[in-house]
Amino acid sequence: MEFRIKQSEIERCLQRVQGFLSLKNQILSHILVRTTKEGIDVFATDYDIGLKGSYIAAIEQPGTVALQGRRLYDIVRQLPDEEILFRFASPGRCEVICGKSNFKLATIDPEGFPEEPKFPMEKLISLDTEMFKDMLKKTAYAVSQNESRMTLNGIYMEMFPNAVKVVATDGHRLAFVGRTVELPVKEPSSVIISRKAVLEITKLLDEEEGTLQIVRSENRIFFKKGSLVFFTREVEGSFPNYDQVIPKRNSKTAAINVEKARQAIKRVATVADEKSKLINFQFKKNKLEIFCDVSEVGEAHEELDVEYNGEPLRIGLNSAYLLDLLGHINSENVIFKMEQPLDAVLAKPTDDDDYLSIIMPMRI
Repeated sequence: MEFRIKQSEIERCLQRVQGFLSLKNQILSHILVRTTKEGIDVFATDYDIGLKGSYIAAIEQPGTVALQGRRLYDIVRQLPDEEILFRFASPGRCEVICGKSNFKLATIDPEGFPEEPKFPMEKLISLDTEMFKDMLKKTAYAVSQNESRMTLNGIYMEMFPNAVKVVATDGHRLAFVGRTVELPVKEPSSVIISRKAVLEITKLLDEEEGTLQIVRSENRIFFKKGSLVFFTREVEGSFPNYDQVIPKRNSKTAAINVEKARQAIKRVATVADEKSKLINFQFKKNKLEIFCDVSEVGEAHEELDVEYNGEPLRIGLNSAYLLDLLGHINSENVIFKMEQPLDAVLAKPTDDDDYLSIIMPMRI
């Protein structure tokens, strides 16, 4: 095996695969490099997620090699922006040469590397890249961090003939986005995509050009974009019936300026209890008071002009959850819909009826 590749090209490749390496498994800490007619294919996986990318290279001798992914990246990113030569030097060694720099890196038997899972190319479904990326970013913040609740430890995605929906919840808050699209599917389907997979997908959507395509096969879901193919195992289990969580009774409505509310909450939160992060919201006629009183820390009070004509209402909310919510709303104003002090609060941007967030109140 022998090929030449630009330093910038192989560095981009190795940077992408870092999130797919398993440092706890000797084999899975490696990447598989296989020559093709046009260049090289590079495959990395930790079994749960995987990535294959195709890169332009000049092939002088075809072959396959498995190299330690992190160490190779550390070397390549420090090399000058010149052509790099990869070739077998001796049994169990691959030579990496760039200018006057020379490395002989240990390899492992490629036969021991996991096989790349296959997927039905003819069943790929196209999705608008910017739309899907926006849906993931608007919901990922609400994914549960509790590893013991696997079904909440990812994003729930539903596909219908005329729509795609994504939902995330940690039991204390929920984020939902639905978009109307025509999809070539006959029956509704759903899948839970792990938090780690969502993070890596979002990175890749920011990079590679091309149409995003998606397909489910066996217990995996595949995403194809340009020369990249990403796969992840589906999270097993049933996602909660999120529709039951969305409050149907919310007679009290307030229209609030997003940026003014965000700044006021940040200031009040500086004296909130570090564990509960509780702050108080007092709604009055066209006025919102945001305050906090922690005996061992102090007090904070802010007042905002809002559109509110309901009965006075006081609720306690987690300031960190509120800041996450407001940070993902692009419109100037947000609508809060409420009922009673311990009922779920529903928040929606004024310009997007298909995006909503829910926060469960706290006892004051």
